[in-house]
Amino acid sequence: MKKRLGPHFTPNIFKDAARNMQAPLMGVHSGEITASVVDAPIGVATVGGTITGVWLSVKNRGADAGSNNLAIAADIKVAGTSCLTTQPAISKSAAAARADTFDAATGITQAVIDKDNDTVATGDLIEMCLTLTRTTPETEIQSVVVTLDIEPFPA
Repeated sequence: MKKRLGPHFTPNIFKDAARNMQAPLMGVHSGEITASVVDAPIGVATVGGTITGVWLSVKNRGADAGSNNLAIAADIKVAGTSCLTTQPAISKSAAAARADTFDAATGITQAVIDKDNDTVATGDLIEMCLTLTRTTPETEIQSVVVTLDIEPFPA
């Protein structure tokens, strides 16, 4: 592998970048989900910053042919406090091809970040809560992923 060539602003640019970057944190529930998940740890903030995005994705949004509700919503807690005013959610009314909350659509609710609780300090524990609404679906919701983006504070 060839090392990237400069010019670099500082001789320690790679160390500086590693110290000030926070990769997206992801919480995963693999397989079928048949009950809500409470306070599952998804990681620890390695740098302080501001939460800039929360997304929910599923491999299969499930199916319930009857009038019963079938939906999944996610909450993110930073040091025990929710950072959202509106949780991202996917319901059975979403189009068959829709399995994420990146864009608004029928059956899709996008996350709204609480501007009073959107900061993360180095070392904060990040947890996810998944709220499942179901009765007896023909197909369960499968493989849920919650993604959290943090923009580091300026150095």
